[in-house]
Formats: sequence, structure tokens, C-alpha cells
Amino acid sequence: METFWGTVGYPLVVITLVGLSGLGASLMLAARGKTKNLQLLQLLELVEHFGQLVVLEIDQTLVQPIKHASDDGKLTPQEIDEIKGKAIARFKELMGTTRMDALQKHFGSTMQLINTQIEAEVAKLRAIQSGRRTS
Repeated sequence: METFWGTVGYPLVVITLVGLSGLGASLMLAARGKTKNLQLLQLLELVEHFGQLVVLEIDQTLVQPIKHASDDGKLTPQEIDEIKGKAIARFKELMGTTRMDALQKHFGSTMQLINTQIEAEVAKLRAIQSGRRTS
């Protein structure tokens, strides 16, 4: 007569251990995925933060002085292009090489992301500034 371990117990233990190791691997992969998602979220938060910072900085140091110095208080297309270039360079400087590489890895081309973020921040700033003028 066979024992419990020989007929049922041993195979049951092996199957259970295989299942638990698979569960462990799945949990580790899920945790790794959550970590990557958290890192991506933090990266996007930095993009937003640095976008705001750059736009405010550029507005104070470049845009406002140029507007005050011009006769009509407006920027020329050449000045706008120059300011955009400086804003993008400053943004990249703040992000640093490691974060810019991470953006590249997640999004491919980073220029569209950077341009979109800076343009969004410029629109927010214009809305705030126009609200101040009408108040």
C-alpha cells in the first residue's frame, strides 16, 4: 500500500511550490511595473515643474525687458524664436542629461513634449497676466 506522500502529498507539494514561485515572480514583475510607472509620473511632474519655472524665469529676464524697450510693447517673430530657443535650452539644463535620456526612452522625441509644456505654461501665464490687466 502506497503512502499518502507517495501518491498525493509529494505531487501536491511540488505543484503548490511551482504555483507559489510563479505568483512570486508575477508579484515581482508587478512591483517592478509600479516602480516604472512611479518613476514616469515623477518625471512628468518634473517636466511640468521645470516648464513653469522656465517660463516664469524667461518672462522676467527676457520677455518683459524686451517688451518695455520696444515702441509697441510687442515681440518680433525673431525675438520670439530666440526666446523659445533659450527657454528650451534652459529647460534641458534644469532637467539634466539623465532625466532627458529618460524622457527620450519613454517618449522618443522630446522636442514636442518640451514645446507643448512650454507653450501650455506660456498660455497659463498670459491668462494670469491678462486677468491682472483687467482687474
